[in-house]
Amino acid sequence: KGDIIDITAYERRDGEKLIEEFMIVANETVAETIFFMELPFIYRIHDKPNPKKLQDVLKMFSVLGIQIKGNTDEFQPTMFKQALDQIEDKVNKRIVSDLIVRSLSKARYQEKNTGHFGLASKNYTHFTSPIRRYPDLIVHRNLRKYLFDNDVDYKNSDLDQMHEIGIHTSDKEVSAIKAEQT
Repeated sequence: KGDIIDITAYERRDGEKLIEEFMIVANETVAETIFFMELPFIYRIHDKPNPKKLQDVLKMFSVLGIQIKGNTDEFQPTMFKQALDQIEDKVNKRIVSDLIVRSLSKARYQEKNTGHFGLASKNYTHFTSPIRRYPDLIVHRNLRKYLFDNDVDYKNSDLDQMHEIGIHTSDKEVSAIKAEQT
């Protein structure tokens, strides 16, 4: 009849977590392979947090009694894990996790591989199924071209095209997120 009968929290199980880990490894392997082939490609990159936002989060950690080893100059993604591991209450852990996410820069697509800070990965792209985004499709097309068709010749215009795709798709992703929030 269209009436809500139940709302329950969904909990990821071990099998789902394992599949997610395999997907990350596949994404990293594909990105690393093409990176070392020095061919035009689209990467999912994630810059280090803005130092000011990072300092604000670290101050909040201090207020909450969360101890972090290291400083902002040497900050690594594992330091966020250190913080979360010190929190036992699920609600507080979720709040701190949200604070951490808000301190991070937005992941985006680009043709130059600068690594993915949030995943602590030097090479990352979106490759795995389901193909949900245009950059995923570009990755699959390039893999077919480079690895299956052995077509590794490219022009500067191919690099320019990857640059434009990165900018356009990152902008569209931001627009889609804004649309979801309204």
